[in-house]
Amino acid sequence: MKTYIYTAWVNCPSQRLEDAQTRFLKSCLNFDYVLVFYTDIHFPEQRPKFNELITYAVANCREKDVDWLVWVNSDCEIVKNIEDAFEEGLCIGFHRTEKPSGLYCAGIDMFAIHKSLWDDLVKDMPDMYVGATHVDWWLARYFQKNKKLKTVFDYLHHNSHEKSKEGSLDSGDKVSRYNIDSFIAWAKRNDIDYQTGWE
Repeated sequence: MKTYIYTAWVNCPSQRLEDAQTRFLKSCLNFDYVLVFYTDIHFPEQRPKFNELITYAVANCREKDVDWLVWVNSDCEIVKNIEDAFEEGLCIGFHRTEKPSGLYCAGIDMFAIHKSLWDDLVKDMPDMYVGATHVDWWLARYFQKNKKLKTVFDYLHHNSHEKSKEGSLDSGDKVSRYNIDSFIAWAKRNDIDYQTGWE
């Protein structure tokens, strides 16, 4: 059975990002994963909503009759077969390894979500933008609260770089602020801690 991987591809004048996405693409082809690009980002105002991406991914996975929905940031490189980490009934969160330091990142940049979890996942998703802060917080918090999250290491590499304004909590960037506010509203609705890191 094929593994479908969903991501948002970014077209921008950044050599770092272009190189990172090329490594990501090659790594998916190496493991024979089927890539599904939800959108093509040219300008910030065209940045896709993450809840819309997940809704689309769930529908597409059902249509393809597959058991796993995988979402990943497109600037990461998959270095081991992620299917080896799959466990039925769980969401598998993949921590990334920073290069060249070899340090593990506390955040999670890839999630593999079993089909038994899709229905409840899409019932109450926060309205957030892809490629900005707190998207991984939402997924991790959601599955952690429901005791369905298992995290693994050594499957994902990421070349270290300066944090973008969209990924910073204190940059004042409007996309970051929107995601944070949406995450907090969702967390309050679901009685989930939103003041500390998820881990």
